[in-house]
Amino acid sequence: MVKKVRVCNGAGCKAWSSCSIYKKLNSLKGEDGSGKIVKIERVPCFNKCGGGASVKVNAEGVNSAGNFLKFRTPREAVNYFSHI
Repeated sequence: MVKKVRVCNGAGCKAWSSCSIYKKLNSLKGEDGSGKIVKIERVPCFNKCGGGASVKVNAEGVNSAGNFLKFRTPREAVNYFSHI
């Protein structure tokens, strides 16, 4: 289960559709905790610019735990979180 997802809200990430990525991932969040994502939030720039929108993931049993991921499209982000 993914505990927390932070989506960069900086200008560069917005150019990579970080706002749409946030909205799509928010739809995966379960209101009662039944979803894959427990908490999702927009945060200021991570200074990890380039190559896609920056997303930081804190999860249990996921190799990317605590690491930054880059997504170029909302679909790419949804596909990633649908398979963990």
